[in-house]
Amino acid sequence: MPTRKILLRAIAVCAVAASPGKLEAADLGTLFSGPSQTSVQPVEFGTGWYIRGSVDGAWQTQPSLDPDFTSVPSAHSLDWAAEIGGGYQFNQWFRVDATYTYYGEQQASGNGAQVNCPASLNPLYANPPIDTILLGVTPDPSQCTPKESASVQKNLFLANGYVDLGTWAGVTPYVGAGAGAAYIYANQTVNFTNNSNGSPYSATLTLPANYPVPLTYYNPITGAPFNPQPHYNTGPQDWDYSKSAQKWSFAFALMAGFSYDLTSNLKLDIGYRYVNFGSFSGISSLSGALFSNQVTTQEIRLGLRYLID
Repeated sequence: MPTRKILLRAIAVCAVAASPGKLEAADLGTLFSGPSQTSVQPVEFGTGWYIRGSVDGAWQTQPSLDPDFTSVPSAHSLDWAAEIGGGYQFNQWFRVDATYTYYGEQQASGNGAQVNCPASLNPLYANPPIDTILLGVTPDPSQCTPKESASVQKNLFLANGYVDLGTWAGVTPYVGAGAGAAYIYANQTVNFTNNSNGSPYSATLTLPANYPVPLTYYNPITGAPFNPQPHYNTGPQDWDYSKSAQKWSFAFALMAGFSYDLTSNLKLDIGYRYVNFGSFSGISSLSGALFSNQVTTQEIRLGLRYLID
């Protein structure tokens, strides 16, 4: 009977299902979709961002005093600089960063040519004491030396790009270039001192009565008119002065060096950098420009670079 056969088959299937160990998991695979049994490998994710800092020894263009002040020993000076910045590592070959560098103040000093700094203006007569016709004025033959000091301080803001040239035993050489802006501040002070005793020059000058117009100054030693004629202001004399100037200019840099992996995140960076700050000639002293036109540095740099996870 068909009904009996169907009933017997149903009982047999139930019996097999109830028997432990008789149905393998593989047999159910065709009936149910279970979770994948493939192994999952861990993947490391880095942000690519880093921060950096360095201390530099900078061979900088020295403030160049004008021809009247010739006591500057050299055209360059060795100073220091400090830099901070942050950037992004795109891949193992290329990275960019933005940096700020502060340069230590450079100083220069020198003495100018001696000048006449009179304590008084004396009348000069044509034929004293018989002739009372006033020819002009003779300043006292008192000599002074102008002493000048100058300083310059630089700030550098750069956007930089680097090409890393591969890594061998933790060492990665690189080359790079940067462009940005430089802010330069300069100051100049000139003080006049009496040659006789080294004291600051100070006097009150008055013209004699009935002085001729135009007024002519005569050399008190030779008796000849000065050529060119000096320009002495009457009243209290204070020839000392101080000037300052500042300027923003375009700057660029060229770099080369290498980094060494101290850890997986920390790198030691040693390199060389040439920086051109553009021209600067914003101060005039007694004659000519105070500072050299082109301002440059050559630097040896020691720094650290930390990769942020």
